[in-house]
Amino acid sequence: MIHFCLLLQLSNDYDKITTLPSQSFERVINIFDMKNLIFVSVFFVILWGCKEKKTAIFPASLNANFTVVIEKYGYVYVLNNSEKAVIYYLNFGDSNESIGDSIKNISNKSSHRYEENGEYTITFTIFDATGNKAILAKKIRITDIPPFVKADFDYEILEDGKVKFVDKSVNSDGKVFWETTNNPYTNSQDINPLFIFEKNGEYSVSLSVANKVVTGTKGSGDVKRVNIKISNAKGYEPPSEFKGLFLNQNWNITLPNINTFDATWGLVALSGFSCNSFSSSNFGNIFIINAGTRNLSTQEKYVKLKEQFKIGKASINQFDVRFSKNASVWNGALKDTFVLANDPNAQLEIIEVQEVPQQKLIPEMHNKAFWVTFKIKADFGNGNNIDGTLKVRYLIY
Repeated sequence: MIHFCLLLQLSNDYDKITTLPSQSFERVINIFDMKNLIFVSVFFVILWGCKEKKTAIFPASLNANFTVVIEKYGYVYVLNNSEKAVIYYLNFGDSNESIGDSIKNISNKSSHRYEENGEYTITFTIFDATGNKAILAKKIRITDIPPFVKADFDYEILEDGKVKFVDKSVNSDGKVFWETTNNPYTNSQDINPLFIFEKNGEYSVSLSVANKVVTGTKGSGDVKRVNIKISNAKGYEPPSEFKGLFLNQNWNITLPNINTFDATWGLVALSGFSCNSFSSSNFGNIFIINAGTRNLSTQEKYVKLKEQFKIGKASINQFDVRFSKNASVWNGALKDTFVLANDPNAQLEIIEVQEVPQQKLIPEMHNKAFWVTFKIKADFGNGNNIDGTLKVRYLIY
């Protein structure tokens, strides 16, 4: 059939014949007389056979090719070495697929992380523009994902609101993060800490642990939470109070909950709806953030605060002061959230500082605390005035 096609192409009617596939049957009748009708019919069949045979003889070259690089803790990288692919499917053998939609978007390096040890088959399927398909599969074995970690602990309630915690977690890397939500909010990285609760009530305590894979992989981290009821607290002086005008209402309020300092920044919170869920009916929020205290040791924080707490006018470069009535103080777009620096005539003054011995509520806490009284005055318009004194205790940890 191939030789016959070549002979036809060498005939004297080549110019007319080669136009036939795009012409109607009526045009064929005009070119050839009825005696040649049978010949033309046979020609169509032969020409079509030649066309299909030509496609089969010269197929597109398409080969699926990839390399797998196995790294630590279930991480793998698949390097795409294929060419002439338009679409590809990369199945990692654990119901995860990576799909590309054009040759320009096919990644040369696709990463994946397995959640459990085991044997997996990675299948690479590619297609070219004409629909040709090529498939390549490779088996790999993952063996070094750490076992699932389980957070667990025991605790014992002692005298005067003291609680001893003992870490009993399984498969952790030895690093722990203890957290209380309302002690006021505190955190500790001591393995078996002793917490002291200053007032009676119910407290939520959590322990977070991890294994070598800190984030992401299934079973790499775990948290245990318990609620603890304290009924033998020794008692303490309420750590925060506000007297004066706050957002067009006069107050003389003392609050038992306050977050005065934590591991990342200096922060005073007098009744808040953000951060650590402090609450007081009808009042609102006052937050004072002390600048320049991130990533310092406990002793360095103590020194920094001691330098900042000087009686007299306070710099807004050292203290970021925010207020709100019924919203997070961090959302500056809200009309009822105010920043002291937005009033050019605002005043922030330290009128009293006391440095006192402090019982360590958690092991990391400094043995000194500051009682600081601020005088705050600002006018944000529309009756949103503040003119009063805020007394707070700064715990350092």
